[in-house]
Amino acid sequence: MNDSLMGRLLAADVADPKTGELLFARDTILGEDELMTLGEKNVREIMVRGSSLTSEAAISNAMITEAITLGEPNEAARIKTHESMVHEMSGKEITRDVVDTAGEVILKAGTVLTEENIDDILGSDAKELRVRNNNVR
Repeated sequence: MNDSLMGRLLAADVADPKTGELLFARDTILGEDELMTLGEKNVREIMVRGSSLTSEAAISNAMITEAITLGEPNEAARIKTHESMVHEMSGKEITRDVVDTAGEVILKAGTVLTEENIDDILGSDAKELRVRNNNVR
């Protein structure tokens, strides 16, 4: 179904959107069966370690976005975040405006990430970045 989600750990419980029944507990490792269940139950949002994945359609055939929480106070962690973002996010499309805490738009939705605008984001006090996860189909 989706190789980029295989083996990832759930960061929060996942409930059936219709019944509220617990489908998977936090720390469940996503495998083929779990991903199939998510699609069958029409689950539109899951939290995995390090990100939030949401979809406008069922996860089995979704257009997925990934939310990255920003604002790491530790300089070594910021450097690692920068390197990781440049490697993993360059070329991905921003799905929501990136705004600072004063509400000023740093980058508009639809912008394709480059190293330069990743530097702009990390140099701001923006708290979240949402990108289209091109690896999820």
